[in-house]
Amino acid sequence: MKEFWNDRYRASEYAYGTEPNAFFKSVIDPLPAGRLLLPAEGEGRNAIYAAQKNWHVFAYDISEVGIQKAQRLAEEKQVTIDYQIGQFGDHPFQDDTFDLIALIYCHAAPEVRKQLIAKSVAQLVQGGTLCIEAFGPDHLHYKSENPLIGGPSDAALLYHPSELTDLGLHIEHLEIEEIILEEGLFHRGKASVVRYIGKKQ
Repeated sequence: MKEFWNDRYRASEYAYGTEPNAFFKSVIDPLPAGRLLLPAEGEGRNAIYAAQKNWHVFAYDISEVGIQKAQRLAEEKQVTIDYQIGQFGDHPFQDDTFDLIALIYCHAAPEVRKQLIAKSVAQLVQGGTLCIEAFGPDHLHYKSENPLIGGPSDAALLYHPSELTDLGLHIEHLEIEEIILEEGLFHRGKASVVRYIGKKQ
């Protein structure tokens, strides 16, 4: 899997662009700056945007190439991010640490995904926000019509709203939405996604 992502990010162009994910942007824009965690952050588009808004950004990814490109983008934008190599669950961040955790297309096997989400909830401070955008249960239909939309080809890796209804957070938003993605080379076209915002009480 590491080599897949290293190959994906090896081109000089940014695979998913350099602009932040639209849903992530809509969530972070009204929030006061704080501490943000971005697992599987790839080439750093969301991390750099948050750092430009004075957030203290922590991120990790399995791809050394992705991290190098993220750091290069951070230098261009004259911001600093704390970005490390790691897989889901590897990083020993303490509970009650982050004001915002964003899982943007963090697709993994069901048990790994469940552990990642549970750990994310524990790592939020009181009043902190969990933000998720990921391909939903109808994704394979959309992918068959448009391979450029990217995302998993295995249905087990897709998110379903039912797995997000009982996390112990106050649900501010939970929907399956049809959207048009325009994110670099590999997220282009009509997609069905799960969008979630939960707040820790």
